Amino acid sequence: MFVCITLEGWSDIQVYYQKTFSEIIFCLFLPIVFLGAFFLLNLTLAVINSSFGRTHKHYQELEEIAKEKARKNKLRAAMKENDVEVVIDDDSDAEKAHEIGV
Repeated sequence: MFVCITLEGWSDIQVYYQKTFSEIIFCLFLPIVFLGAFFLLNLTLAVINSSFGRTHKHYQELEEIAKEKARKNKLRAAMKENDVEVVIDDDSDAEKAHEIGV
């Protein structure tokens, strides 16, 4: 069945069936080839593509979060070198820096 749906060597199978059963067996193969190959296979590929898109978007969001954390850590290190106290609210993007000893 899978061979017929993927259109790889289905004609050989049809010939074997015609020799074994009857010449009218092509009526079975036409719906299998048209419905299977053009509908079910495309539907399967659409589901795979959709799943890939969701996963790709998820990893892009994770990458953005990692970049934001790296930026905040770099800011903390730079402020620490310059004797500046840094208060960063990790739950939001609000950042406040207060100089020490002024």
